[in-house]
Amino acid sequence: MDESIIQSAKSFIQHLFRNDAGGHDVSHTMRVYRNTLEIAASEPDCDADLAALAALLHDADDHKLFATEHNANARAFLEGEHVPADEIEAVCEIINTVSFSQNRGRRPDTLEGQIVQDADRLDAMGAVGIARTFAYGGSNGRPFEESIRHFHDKLLRLKDLMNTDKGREMAESRHAYLQDYLREYAAEVQIRRIQYYETLLQKAEQILKDEGISYPELELYIRELDDYYTGPAWKEDFAADEAGMLPVGLRRGVLSEDGIYDVLQKYRERTLKG
Repeated sequence: MDESIIQSAKSFIQHLFRNDAGGHDVSHTMRVYRNTLEIAASEPDCDADLAALAALLHDADDHKLFATEHNANARAFLEGEHVPADEIEAVCEIINTVSFSQNRGRRPDTLEGQIVQDADRLDAMGAVGIARTFAYGGSNGRPFEESIRHFHDKLLRLKDLMNTDKGREMAESRHAYLQDYLREYAAEVQIRRIQYYETLLQKAEQILKDEGISYPELELYIRELDDYYTGPAWKEDFAADEAGMLPVGLRRGVLSEDGIYDVLQKYRERTLKG
């Protein structure tokens, strides 16, 4: 493949992503491109030029960024560079197998597709992956807790989804960094939050045992517990507990669906009785 096409692709993405600030910018594409070259160098059967071109264009028609169909942006560029039709189809096939959200559990059929998929997933891990998660969340109005939950929904799964030996090797340290970050986050935020709501839960449970006595503060406790249980923070804390990110000795009755639900239900029943 003519090297000038690679250079033209770099210029093309500079223009295409010039206004992006949500983690799918030119810097992301270039990191995926460099990851691709590094992995491809360990795979002698790979068509490195094809993989490199697909890496540069892998977000050109991302459904989160563009309302295009049939790889319209990528095809327009490739046709403008007079790339042969069979190579255009090969590049588009690779592009269409990269996305995590659209290819859950699907491994690309081609080695080049497997390499670009690994390269893209590596950029969702480690320090860069953390930065991109919050950049995307902020630019799309996603609450902070939802971005944290994204670690459990996607990022922590990526290490075991790598296709190539080199990809798996590169993923190890990045995965460990994600885990370290979540432990630190839990220490600074989640443990204190869980301890706070655990205290409210215990106070509410104690008050509800005294059926004949009215406690004005009970309504405040219940309101806070209900907001916590029905909001994203409880889901985030529950996911962290399921992933083993919280200390063994931490009291976590508030994370038990039966425990917190029972208290809320007892309060509703008591309110109905008047």
